[in-house]
Amino acid sequence: MTVPPAPPSVTPLHDLMRRALAASRVPGFHFAGHFLGVDFETVDHDEVVLSIRDGDGLRLGTADGDLFALAVLADVTLSTALRAGRASRERLATTWLQLQFTGAQAARSLHARGATQMERQHSRLPVGGASARIESGGVAVCHAIGEFAHVGPPPGVTLGPLPWQVGTRSSALLADTELAPDEQQVLDLVASADAASAPTCLWSGRTQLREGGATRVVPLGLHFRNRVGHVQGGLLLGVATGAACAALTPDYRIANATGWYLRPAQGRALTADADVLHRGRYTAVVRTRVRDDGDEPVLECMTQHLLVDTRQP
Repeated sequence: MTVPPAPPSVTPLHDLMRRALAASRVPGFHFAGHFLGVDFETVDHDEVVLSIRDGDGLRLGTADGDLFALAVLADVTLSTALRAGRASRERLATTWLQLQFTGAQAARSLHARGATQMERQHSRLPVGGASARIESGGVAVCHAIGEFAHVGPPPGVTLGPLPWQVGTRSSALLADTELAPDEQQVLDLVASADAASAPTCLWSGRTQLREGGATRVVPLGLHFRNRVGHVQGGLLLGVATGAACAALTPDYRIANATGWYLRPAQGRALTADADVLHRGRYTAVVRTRVRDDGDEPVLECMTQHLLVDTRQP
């Protein structure tokens, strides 16, 4: 008698991914936000409060996982602060983003408080700036500041409402038979991974060390897309900072990162070339250039890294 093969195991992580894929089918928010479980706790014109709770979508304590989660949360918090109080569903494009890390280790959940800092009134391209403080366990782990351009959607794209504008979130769970090929591709990325390494499998790609730096190649898919189909701004900075960290030995910890967004990133893959410009007794500086598969530059990033004090307990 032939024994039929056992059905594939279903884990909470895979359930979460199926829910995130289903939710991202509805115009308005992206897969990364649904997968990480970004919660819009407070949104008003004075302050916004967003959070990500430790769970299957986020396992704090993994280097790449922390960088991607912090960068996505920072980008979404800053843009939400600029949108708060506006009736329109306008598109904001990240033009510049800076993260300053305090050195405190993230644990449990992340909470971000953001507010608008300025609106440039006299430039031909309307640009707004915002800042945010990201805490974990009541301790600041990151300070963020960024600028965003007020631009319209690409041709043929209709912007849907963000979760805080509708107050509900889809809880549908896609079955295997309902998955489109690009959705199945995302699930396949974590087919053999546990929850702790999920962000690494989803967004980190492959890294090759070389003389003076490192090169990271990251295949793109719908899990990278924002609500207009381009690479989400926080994920793009996460790719750059991850490559920069890989260019150094593990006894260096990232202190700050600044990214300048040159053009929308799209296509089949990203390539991040991280070059160590300086490695001193206590600090290092890395320049990372990210380009898409058309060989066009999409992000220029500078990071500073501090040598870890091994004398500390």
